[in-house]
Amino acid sequence: MTYKWSHNNSLGNLNTYNRYLNWLSGEFKLYQQDELNGLKVYFPNGWFLVKQIKSNKNQIDFIIEVRSKCVKTGSKTYDVITSILVHVKAFETVNKHEQLSHKTLRRILSSP
Repeated sequence: MTYKWSHNNSLGNLNTYNRYLNWLSGEFKLYQQDELNGLKVYFPNGWFLVKQIKSNKNQIDFIIEVRSKCVKTGSKTYDVITSILVHVKAFETVNKHEQLSHKTLRRILSSP
C-alpha cells in the first residue's frame, strides 16, 4: 500500500519558488534528488515532488506530492516540506516589508 499527500500552493515570484526548492534540497541533501522538472527527492520507502504547474508575473503555482509506503515516514516528510514552505513565505513577507521601508526611506531622504 502506498500513502499519498498532495497539496497545491503558490509563491509570489520565481525567485521565491527557487529559494524554496533550494532550501528543500538542502534539507534532504543526503537523499537522491532529481531536479529536471521541479524537485523530486527519493527517501526510504517513498519520494516527494515539488513541481511548478502555472506561473505568471505575480504568482507561481505549484504542487507538493508525497508518496510513501510508511504512513509515519510520509507524514513526517510532508510536515518538514510544509514547515519549510511556511518559513519561505515568512522570509518573502519580511523581504517585501524591508524593500518598502528602504524605498520609503530613500524617498524621504531625497525629498528637499
